[in-house]
Amino acid sequence: MRIAILGTGTVGTELATALIAVGYDVTFGSRAPETKTDAVAPVANHTDAVSSADVVINAGPGTASIDLLQSIGAETLGNRVLLDVSNATNPDLSLAYPNDSVARRIQEAFPELRVVKSLNTLNTSVMTNPSVLPTATTVFLSGNDSEAKSIVSSLLSDLGWAADNQLDLGDISTARAPEHYFLLFFATFGALKSPVFNIAVVR
Repeated sequence: MRIAILGTGTVGTELATALIAVGYDVTFGSRAPETKTDAVAPVANHTDAVSSADVVINAGPGTASIDLLQSIGAETLGNRVLLDVSNATNPDLSLAYPNDSVARRIQEAFPELRVVKSLNTLNTSVMTNPSVLPTATTVFLSGNDSEAKSIVSSLLSDLGWAADNQLDLGDISTARAPEHYFLLFFATFGALKSPVFNIAVVR
């Protein structure tokens, strides 16, 4: 499977490294690909990266996501699966979309795109290696398209997330919940002085 990762920062790089290790073909999309000489995967401009991909991962800032996707264009994006791992926050770490989510806004702006929200509740060290924690924890998924969620679920499994630890919250409107979890994540990070943690849904 060919994956385009929009975002060459820490999140995008950690995801690319982990996905390449388990056999995925990864290309970064960048505004200035010629400057990314030390990237862990090939780098192309955003349009070229998306055009050759089966799945797109939105790993850049949530507040810039819709503008970025609009620059790529709905025709290029088509009906691809887009895994949105972003969080939309202001410089003061308040939520940019209170009572809403960037994932739902992306889906509204690009109706043909099959948006799935996941992995945004985790630090990259846990996101790409859940076994770094001593016990099993939970990762969430939200999205309107069942096939798209199945594809993302398979990707999560390849990253080490057992099916029993993946919780489907429902349609894309439920993405508001994990995006608002950022507030609890940041407060917990401050209390623990470490981002290496996660929550588990126990039932």
